[in-house]
Amino acid sequence: MRRVEKLKNILSIFFAVSAFFSSALSCPVTSEKLEARRLLVEAEQKAALKTALKGEAYPMEDLQEAWKFLISEEPLSCGKKESASFEERRDLIKKAMAISTRIAGNGRIELAKGKSVVVSNAENKWYKISVEENGEIFSIYDKELKRELLKDVANRFLFVDGKSKTAQKKSTVACKRNVVVKLDDKKKLIHVENKIRFNANSFNGMSRRCYGYISFPFDIPKGKAFVQASSSVETPATNASVRVRDWSAVENGEFGVALIQIDSLLSRFDVNEEFFYSINSCVFNDCYCMSKIDKTDFDMVFRYAITSYQGSWRDNHIPSFVEDVINPFTKEVEKFVKTSAPNIRLSTLKASKDGNGYIVKFVETEGRPTKAKLLHSLLESALVSLVDAEEKHIKDIEDDEISFKAYETVTLLLHNGKRVNLTSRAAKTKEGM
Repeated sequence: MRRVEKLKNILSIFFAVSAFFSSALSCPVTSEKLEARRLLVEAEQKAALKTALKGEAYPMEDLQEAWKFLISEEPLSCGKKESASFEERRDLIKKAMAISTRIAGNGRIELAKGKSVVVSNAENKWYKISVEENGEIFSIYDKELKRELLKDVANRFLFVDGKSKTAQKKSTVACKRNVVVKLDDKKKLIHVENKIRFNANSFNGMSRRCYGYISFPFDIPKGKAFVQASSSVETPATNASVRVRDWSAVENGEFGVALIQIDSLLSRFDVNEEFFYSINSCVFNDCYCMSKIDKTDFDMVFRYAITSYQGSWRDNHIPSFVEDVINPFTKEVEKFVKTSAPNIRLSTLKASKDGNGYIVKFVETEGRPTKAKLLHSLLESALVSLVDAEEKHIKDIEDDEISFKAYETVTLLLHNGKRVNLTSRAAKTKEGM
């Protein structure tokens, strides 16, 4: 169990560094694994709440088994041998997904309820958009900012050779797309879903280092790009592939646009002399891998969301906004445990390894040293301790006040001082869930 916990702590790092070391980074396997990992985190959270609020036994062994499946799937090398094992990797992901689904239910991120358009125009109180018949978006007008957000057509599929400096060549890969664009009724948000069917044989004979992108050219005069990296928000290199975890943004001090990536971990940022940025989100980064996935047609689903704002990403708490989009159940968890600061977000809720309390992890998301108050109702008269990654006691927390360094993750143990095995407790009814 200790080995599993250690590997879980570095699993998020694998998601980031695989952008450079895994030949299968952006392909159906990546999309499926991202979804499985998010659902597994949600399963941990739901199980912990059911244990705390309803007295149900915590399914520790099942969750540990699901993590083992995902860890076993993670590639540690690249090359032909790894590319030939896609089906085995997919099988491990499916096993992890099956356990998570049984505990958490269907966790697939669905497009929000709202107005949907495949062709022609749509608008709500925030946006007016125009979509072409092929699913490409040729206009996003922001009513609050009173400006057009696009410099060129967005949601366009691009295919380029890895030696090219800019992603300008339109796709020649045989594929069909079914695109759905929705305007969110509750948030300033545009959802985009691309269902792509590829003919795998079309990749045979192509140069290995060929890339497929979906492009979003935003019109941001004198803009600067930011990306959520593995543990902090960074400024990416332009005209180069960079790893992205969940979101990237372009802004100029007056306004900005954020692209939320649900199914990809890699982007390329192209900037020209007019200072506008095109965020090109990677669908695949290796034609060799794509040609090995299947001998016939195969499907991929790539989902994105777009939001725009006045000021900066920090002013608008974009990391928290994105978390609510990608992991919506976290909002439910924060009804029972959260902090007083908007830049401190919950990342983990689960039973402790000894089954006698709850582990809660919070992360500072905006690069701001912060003191925050812990607010919780999971346990009556709960004691709070700061622990390390191995859940070893560091110190007790007084007055539930916690200090965070910039981008720091803090791990807490909530317990009531009594030895109670959460994994085998008798069921009892308690209001809450």
